[in-house]
Amino acid sequence: MLCNEGIPQLYLSSELIIHEVVHDCNVFHLYASSSLGYGVCPYCGHVSSQVHSRYSRTIYDLSILGERVVLHLDVRKFFCHNDDCCRKTFAEQPGDEVFRYRRRTCRCERVVARHGISVSSNSACRLLSDIGICVSSSTILLPIEFSKHI
Repeated sequence: MLCNEGIPQLYLSSELIIHEVVHDCNVFHLYASSSLGYGVCPYCGHVSSQVHSRYSRTIYDLSILGERVVLHLDVRKFFCHNDDCCRKTFAEQPGDEVFRYRRRTCRCERVVARHGISVSSNSACRLLSDIGICVSSSTILLPIEFSKHI
């Protein structure tokens, strides 16, 4: 199923294109990539369009109608041609909705952190499981450190 009409409302601040949506065993799998033809080096700000390689990231998001959402991102790595830059390659960052090095979207992290602040981690684990976010009670304690930035 190709589905791009409703996706911009889900990921407003990103440059993602959803190529395919698969609903399988109560899980929505969204296969996406960046819509930009270039990447911006996060270390020096240099723009590059020369692709070095690709890899896949799996990101968990808030549920849709109580069913889990898994975002499968096709991420490109680019060469940085700025001679003054300390890095020779960098990975593209697909908008503001996906944190670097994280496994959940920003809005999913916010929900986990808010539940972790409101109730005990064990209670939050059960509540989050009911809305389709499967995390352990020890994982809930980590986003509390970052809740000051949310």
